[in-house]
Amino acid sequence: MTINERLRDELIAHRVNLTRYEAGVVSKLVATLSADDAELAARLLVALEDVPAGSISVKKLSRLLAPVREVNRKAVTRFFGELGQVLKEFTEYEAGFGFDLMKSLLPEVVSQRGLLKKIDAGQAYVRAVAEPFHGYTLKDWTDKLETDRFARIVNTIRTGQGNGDAPDQIVRSIRGTKARNWQDGALNKSRANASAIGYSALAHAAEVVREQTAPVNDHLIKAKQWLSTLDNKTSPPCRIRDALTYTLDNQPIKHGIPWGDGPGRLHFHCRSTYTLIFKSWQEMGLLTDDLTSAEKDALSGEVPEPITYPAWIARQRASRQDDILGPVRGKLLRSGGLNLTSFYTEDGRWLTLDELRQRDAAAFKRAGLD
Repeated sequence: MTINERLRDELIAHRVNLTRYEAGVVSKLVATLSADDAELAARLLVALEDVPAGSISVKKLSRLLAPVREVNRKAVTRFFGELGQVLKEFTEYEAGFGFDLMKSLLPEVVSQRGLLKKIDAGQAYVRAVAEPFHGYTLKDWTDKLETDRFARIVNTIRTGQGNGDAPDQIVRSIRGTKARNWQDGALNKSRANASAIGYSALAHAAEVVREQTAPVNDHLIKAKQWLSTLDNKTSPPCRIRDALTYTLDNQPIKHGIPWGDGPGRLHFHCRSTYTLIFKSWQEMGLLTDDLTSAEKDALSGEVPEPITYPAWIARQRASRQDDILGPVRGKLLRSGGLNLTSFYTEDGRWLTLDELRQRDAAAFKRAGLD
């Protein structure tokens, strides 16, 4: 296997791991946004007692809701403050991970001669915060979420007034009900928006790190290859770009599909990433005596052939398969004669183990799981 193939495989695994990391982090961040919902509801109820029956101007309503606006601002500010800290730690980790991974794959002579350069994680963080993703910087998203969240509160109040709802009914329409885990209120849409921002900010930060890595190592790296997570959730824009190559300044190589905003930023919750294509050892300026025959073969500079996610996971080590799929599905994959697509229904739903056993009991027997 060439170094470029090994790098591609490890970056796919890293993207899978990041998906799980992102889910945990974003869940905690969204919880901080909702931490003051009880206080917000209490202040809202008090404010609504002062709202006269009948129509009221938006300006006057906004004035009466000043205490509610303050709680909303506090919640949004805390959410983005914690997101900023997460991004700082994340960019530091990503910078170290990328450098260590490339160092472990490249011949030792590359490190001995100081050819592999490490980026400044602090600068990467500054760029991640300052550069826009999906059209807005992190500061812009803060203002946008705060404004949107408050507007939902105001609009729900006006709708409730129009329907003749009592103040406590309006508050429930805004916050939701405990019986439904607060998911039936107007604020739930803002939680979904905050979640999307969190996922996109992390993906954006990861790509900023890689974007800085390539230019400082352009004496070793010659191109980028787009990697999409090819499953039933892959978007059409990402699917069409999978395995396409681009120059280090994002120009298409032998195709006409533009880079756009790039992997991780092409759309909200984009799971695509990209791998870097190392030059051949000759293009790097290494001498024939610097490398063994095996190292020369591995450092050929060839672009890896396209690989689907099912094909990728089928050739991973057992521990990685078990980590991603779970030990039972991992064993079914290795010894039961099943492939990744066997774990899904035709419409892309993840099958339970009981459902898998009903569909193919023989596979469990072959894997020694009967």
